[in-house]
Amino acid sequence: MRLPIGSGPMQPSPKQGTIKNFWWLAHRVVMQKSLLSVHDQNMVRLQKSAMGRHIINLSQSFADFVLPPRCLLCRDLVTANSGLCPDCWNKQRFIAPPLCDRCGLPFAFADQLAGDGVQFCAACLAKPPLFSRARAALIYDDASRPLVLNFKHGDQLHMAKALAMWMAQA
Repeated sequence: MRLPIGSGPMQPSPKQGTIKNFWWLAHRVVMQKSLLSVHDQNMVRLQKSAMGRHIINLSQSFADFVLPPRCLLCRDLVTANSGLCPDCWNKQRFIAPPLCDRCGLPFAFADQLAGDGVQFCAACLAKPPLFSRARAALIYDDASRPLVLNFKHGDQLHMAKALAMWMAQA
């Protein structure tokens, strides 16, 4: 059982000084961390057992039934969480090779590739940027703009999983 900070018999009075307050607060933080780590250990054990995985799958299925997954853009029903519907997916333009090794700008033609395997665009050759490598998953256009702006300024953090998967592949 966790008690909130500031409750319980060990709470010092403000008159006892700041050093005692500091040690009391440090003790409470350590106790809460140890209780959290026990909870985390129990969750890991639950995930490793066959029955635990079954329980987690059932709870996910129930959650999907009550709150079905929706497209990140148009809010239509989709088959998996953190996904796009087929119409919205087809509108997205993912950046794929050939592209500049430094800034990630896609090349218009494969003929622009150098023979040594290192590929830089004209802008990076003319004035090399201060960074060594930059990447983006999508071309920023009318189709991808709502994804970026809703995540960045709209506090729609549920998009993070899908965007992170796309960036990992970039």
